[in-house]
Amino acid sequence: MNPNGLVPTIDDGGFVLWESNSIIRYVCSKYAPHLSPADPQARAGAERWMDWQLTTLLDPINAIFRPLVRKMGTPDAAAIETARVQCVQHFAILDNVLARQSFMTGATFGIADCCIAPVAHRWLSLPVERVAAPHLEAWYAGVLERPCSAVLELPLS
Repeated sequence: MNPNGLVPTIDDGGFVLWESNSIIRYVCSKYAPHLSPADPQARAGAERWMDWQLTTLLDPINAIFRPLVRKMGTPDAAAIETARVQCVQHFAILDNVLARQSFMTGATFGIADCCIAPVAHRWLSLPVERVAAPHLEAWYAGVLERPCSAVLELPLS
C-alpha cells in the first residue's frame, strides 16, 4: 500500500495514507478532533513540535536505535555517542517545556504528544546513558496511563 514499502501505513475505508505525522493529523482530525487545537496559533504550536520531532529529534534517536536494537549495520561507537549527546540536548529541551506545562502544547494532551511519545519511548528504553529529565519522565508516565498507550509498553524491537 505504501510505495516506499514501509510502515506505518493505514487503510481507512479505502483511503490509504502513510507517513507517521500525516497519519496522526488525519486520525486526530477525523476521529479525535479535540486533540487538534482549533485556534490557528495553538495548532501551529502543536504542529511545530510535530515537525521538530521529524526534523531534529528522530535522526539521532535512529542513529542509536538502528545499530543497537535493530542490529542494522556495524555499531560505530563514536557515531552512537555523538547521537546520544544530541539526544540529551534535545530531550533537555522537552524537559524544560514540560517543566512549565503539562503537555507539549499546554494544559491538555494533544496531537503533538501523540508524535513525541513514541520517540520518548525509544529514548527512555535505549541501552544508553541518559541525563535525568524528571519532567519528561513524569509526562511519559502520564502518557502511559492513557487509553491506547499499550504500544508504548512493548519492548523495543
